[in-house]
Amino acid sequence: MFIVNLGWGKCGTTLLDRYVRTNQLLNYPGEKKELNFFRGNAGLNMKNYRGMFSQSRINPSSYFESSPSYLTGGNHLHKRKILSRIKSFFGDNLKIIICVRHPVYRAFSHYIHDIQVFSRFGAYKYSPNNLQRNQLFNNVYANSFPEAISLQSNVNVSYYEDLMLCLEVFGEDSIDVFCLERDASSVEQYFSGLADRYGFLLPEQLKDVGKVLEGGRLPTYFYSADCDHIISCNNKEMLVKKGEMAVVTGKNSIVYSEVTPSEFSRVMKSTEKWTSSLSELEFSEIHDKYFEEDFDRSLKVFDLLGTNLTEFYSSFRFSSKQVKLHEYTLI
Repeated sequence: MFIVNLGWGKCGTTLLDRYVRTNQLLNYPGEKKELNFFRGNAGLNMKNYRGMFSQSRINPSSYFESSPSYLTGGNHLHKRKILSRIKSFFGDNLKIIICVRHPVYRAFSHYIHDIQVFSRFGAYKYSPNNLQRNQLFNNVYANSFPEAISLQSNVNVSYYEDLMLCLEVFGEDSIDVFCLERDASSVEQYFSGLADRYGFLLPEQLKDVGKVLEGGRLPTYFYSADCDHIISCNNKEMLVKKGEMAVVTGKNSIVYSEVTPSEFSRVMKSTEKWTSSLSELEFSEIHDKYFEEDFDRSLKVFDLLGTNLTEFYSSFRFSSKQVKLHEYTLI
């Protein structure tokens, strides 16, 4: 049996991957979470695919993959080709998981993810080392959250068309749904349900993998203009020498040397545009303007899959924990 978790991104794909890995529940990708195996045609054979997985002692013939790029990358035709490729490759021995989250929370999470990447390397760029500096200081990321929704397709994601495409390609009997706000607090129960439906085994005791819904850290720039400074970085002390600028995010940091005051001023100005939190009113306005129609249509389809998500989200309440970020401080 093969289980492919399609996404959407920022809806719990990493949580499910981490749960499978931590408990060695199913065979899981050995080197990285996202295989992206089906995004191209080259090397599409079962031997190559199986060779990318670490072996589970509990369910050695069952495979689990989380690759949200299958569903969120490219236009509708491109997605259809990828999903059809997956269906053709596995045939009837395939189960699909679709992860969903309130669209405003999902969009804000992706917005913060982009800030964390682009604050280190410059807007929209994953540059090699020799180009990082130019990209950072000449093409800084300076979008507010509403601007990112308007400008970036990876932030403003619509569910309905992708969901209908999945139903067309895979059929409703092959699809399970994971709702992050509802199911993240009971992942063990969610996998117990999958085990009953799909026929794989569970260990006697399952390990917890932690929380995922609370806000992360807003990237921070630190500049040592006249002397060395020590900053607190991921519970460790980090030295920033005179003339250096450190960019610190939740998991990563990078240091640029020989930074001028004008360069530092330029990147600091970009942070004035960043949206670090949302009020309940802003949350509602963004939902109504960008996501309401698509989300309402999608919920009706999710209900056809037996999820009762319309009822769940009808009593859903705004939580500032999911859209409030923490900041670093000098020590």
